[in-house]
Amino acid sequence: MGYRTLLRDHRSVLSIAFLAMFSSSLGQSYFIGLFKPPFQTTWGLVSASLAPLMLWLR
Repeated sequence: MGYRTLLRDHRSVLSIAFLAMFSSSLGQSYFIGLFKPPFQTTWGLVSASLAPLMLWLR
């Protein structure tokens, strides 16, 4: 079984696993880190002001 077959046959299970990963604390940290520059420019934040936000989200 190749990766393409695995992705095609088990799409629903893999999508649930992907959503579970992003809703976990590790996933939240990755998600916030991924979109940190847009957050900073939109709300005028500096890196030090994001730390309390990260603690509050956990």
